[in-house]
Amino acid sequence: MVSKNLENRNALIKSLRRELVGPYPYGSEIAVDGEIFVEDDKDLWKPWRQKGSGEEILTRDAPLTRYGVGVLYPIGVSSEIGEGEEQVSTELDGKRQTVYTSLSIYL
Repeated sequence: MVSKNLENRNALIKSLRRELVGPYPYGSEIAVDGEIFVEDDKDLWKPWRQKGSGEEILTRDAPLTRYGVGVLYPIGVSSEIGEGEEQVSTELDGKRQTVYTSLSIYL
């Protein structure tokens, strides 16, 4: 009984992690190193994975809207402040860094 509960718990955690944090690669593989052809326009909206690496290809939503937890950006990437962004200074490992954040909340 306990082992079945642990299996269910682990399946739930895995499912939540995929849905909230990502990535969640599923669907057919497609080569993206050249021109991409699909048989039907409806196929453009199907879930796809990159051929070879198996990485998820987002077709409908940007990562900010696809995943509920957020998006991590590499440290040290410079950017101009865009619309809807704010500049935040933070300290990481004793070093002061400036990062740009974009926050959207939909209720």
